[in-house]
This record gives sequence, structure tokens and C-alpha cells, in this order.
Amino acid sequence: HPLADRQDLNTGDLAPYIEVTLEEDDDAFPRGGNAAAGNKRILVCDRAMLYDTLRENPLTYAWVSPVSGELLRREELVLRKCGGSIRFMDVLISRAGRRFSRQDREFLRLLNISRNESVRVE
Repeated sequence: HPLADRQDLNTGDLAPYIEVTLEEDDDAFPRGGNAAAGNKRILVCDRAMLYDTLRENPLTYAWVSPVSGELLRREELVLRKCGGSIRFMDVLISRAGRRFSRQDREFLRLLNISRNESVRVE
């Protein structure tokens, strides 16, 4: 991809390129730099096809959750942070009034640590 070596990207940098997204995630992720550039998206039905499309077409990108370095190496892909007007948020949904146990809180603490470690971009 022409932007693969850049570390500091923003949503506008992606405008000339084609977004690849899972059909099930089509409305889950915000439209980045391409919103104003038109409907340049490829919908795929599974994650393997998403990785294949990204690997084979240097004019594509995808908004994805962090993935392992091993997977990135195997698929010959790079993961880059992208600044701009897009914000993602992790949300925990539970029953109203639910009180979390000590074990629940410890699990959430460890989950938060794991999430923070996984978003480090090489």
C-alpha cells in the first residue's frame, strides 16, 4: 500500500483508497476519509476474504480491531494508527443496577490491560 511506510496517518490520507469491510460490520465502523469521496467500499463476507483483499489489492484499507503481529506478518499486512475525527470506544453493556463482583472487576482490569497492549502499533 502506498501509505504502508507512513506512521502518522489521518482520515484524509485514506480518501483516494478503497475501504474493505465485513458485511456484518458495515454499519459498525464510522466512514473515515472516504465519506466525502463517494462509496468506494468492498463488502466481504468473512475475515479471511478481508485479509486476502487487503493483501492482494494495494489500494485498499480496513478499519479493524487490533490484531496480532503474527497474523500481520503471515498476511503480509501492516497496522497503522489513524488520527482525525474518528473516535472508537469500548463499551460494556450490563443489566441496570448490576453490581460487579471482585472477580468481575479483576477480569475487566485484565481485559483493559490486554486491550491497551494490543493497540500498540509496530
